[in-house]
Amino acid sequence: MTYLNLIAISFPSMAIGHTGSTLIIADGNPKYAMGGHLLFSVGNVVFNMIFVIGYDMGLGLGLGTVVTSIIFMLYNSNYFVLKMNKTFLFGKIIVDFKEFYKIIYNGLREFMSLGLLHFQ
Repeated sequence: MTYLNLIAISFPSMAIGHTGSTLIIADGNPKYAMGGHLLFSVGNVVFNMIFVIGYDMGLGLGLGTVVTSIIFMLYNSNYFVLKMNKTFLFGKIIVDFKEFYKIIYNGLREFMSLGLLHFQ
């Protein structure tokens, strides 16, 4: 396994963690988001030292990044799970098919006229 393959494992958790951090800042709590980034940075250094120096692992840098990105994702997810947020209230998703049909009906003509011009 190469370093890039190992790091690629952490891409989804990094994306979720950074997206959560952006939503937390938009919710008006930048200190919590900064704490997550600080946790990620310091944790990455600590885990890299443990895996590379302590266990003499060649791919320890990648493994440390994977572990800290998962911790970062869990830290930011905790903000929404414990309902500390004020703006983004997630609840039951209700789909109104009448409204959906109106959106499709109104937008389909423009899509067909403008969208098909690009394919000619």
